[in-house]
Amino acid sequence: MAIIIDGYNLLHASGVMPQGNGPHTFERAREALIRFLAASLTDEERPRTTIVFDAREGPHNLPRLLERDGMTIRFARSRPTRRRSG
Repeated sequence: MAIIIDGYNLLHASGVMPQGNGPHTFERAREALIRFLAASLTDEERPRTTIVFDAREGPHNLPRLLERDGMTIRFARSRPTRRRSG
């Protein structure tokens, strides 16, 4: 069975997400969560695990798909807004 984790929701619910929006805040929080999950999940669970980080402005310096410690990490980015004519 697949394990799908909403990364940002888990960050906020777990209290891992620090207060403020300083430089690299989200990057450090994401890394902390990924390390925590890699250490917490079993060898059998990690390959079945996908962590999704979705945000209006996702990290542009990262690919949309990564693999870390056997887990799949996805960054969902919003699509450009289409203007309505008329």
